[in-house]
Amino acid sequence: MRSMVQFVRIHNPAPYRVSSIQLLAGEKRTGMSTVGSVLNNRYRLDQKLGEGGFANVFLATDLALGRKVAVKILEQSWIKDNELLTRFRNEARAIAALEHPNILLIHDYGITRGAPYIVMPYISGGTLADRMKQGAFTFDEIGVYLDQIGSALDYAHERGIVHRDVKPSNLLIRPNGQLVLMDFGLAKLLDNAELAAQTAIVGTVAYMAPEQLQGFVSTASDIYMLGIILYQMLAGKLPYEGNTTRLFMEHLHSTPGSLRNLPTMRSVPPSVVQALDQVLLKVLAKSPADRYPSCQALTSAYYQALNADPKRAARAQNRDNHLDQWKLNETLIDKPPIVPSPPPPTKVEAKPVV
Repeated sequence: MRSMVQFVRIHNPAPYRVSSIQLLAGEKRTGMSTVGSVLNNRYRLDQKLGEGGFANVFLATDLALGRKVAVKILEQSWIKDNELLTRFRNEARAIAALEHPNILLIHDYGITRGAPYIVMPYISGGTLADRMKQGAFTFDEIGVYLDQIGSALDYAHERGIVHRDVKPSNLLIRPNGQLVLMDFGLAKLLDNAELAAQTAIVGTVAYMAPEQLQGFVSTASDIYMLGIILYQMLAGKLPYEGNTTRLFMEHLHSTPGSLRNLPTMRSVPPSVVQALDQVLLKVLAKSPADRYPSCQALTSAYYQALNADPKRAARAQNRDNHLDQWKLNETLIDKPPIVPSPPPPTKVEAKPVV
């Protein structure tokens, strides 16, 4: 596995400049792809799901296979931007190389009227950002989500890919509650020096790691962003808030506030709140080397913090004991009973009859 603090220097960094993609986010552009049109005689665009600074996402029907899909199409006004074309193509390649239950797959990639598009499964359950608007999370719910996101990121990191834009709106929720990480359009291939020379600072400032704001990126940057999401699920708000300039300064120099006295922690034992504070301080450390070495390590630390509550620790121990007994019973059932061999016959000496 690659070092969790391996850095890639981004060419000509600008610590206080967000990317052109961010600045243009929300700016409406008129493209050639409209609702009702059919891409390459196969994908009928039924409804626009979202739009950003450089791509639109549509709910579409795959006419060949008769299924609903999501289609992301690069805006016509950007097709002459070689950097964006490269990033869009790399998104398709990055997703296609990853096979994980918590990473959104790619069905197809193509070009229509000079504009590239990506076809992905359509997930109807909304996003983690939508779930956050519905109210507080339980500790168990947070643990399940943390484990799923972390599993997807660790899998990508082991293959040299950093997502760089981990945030709730990039986490889709399947109807069964399973999270799926999407949008590897900002993914960084750690070994690709040519791409590094083409890339500026990109990402969402509210979740970006300090080193990313300064033009560096590593797997530890994704772990930091997962830490921001963890704080948000626990506290009901982001650790740093404000305009772009303030967010830059907070990420670079401030320490996240304690969970104490927050409404979401009113009924939580102080020992658990204190333990969770320590987890957040570590995962949101300014230096990447001071953070957890993997998302799995973060998840383990989270559950360990919850066990600072003696009652929860006792319940966890009981579950472990029951699981161990179940495994023992399964082992005994699977194996045939051991029947002891009969003792050898006793030799009786014949005596003469008198």
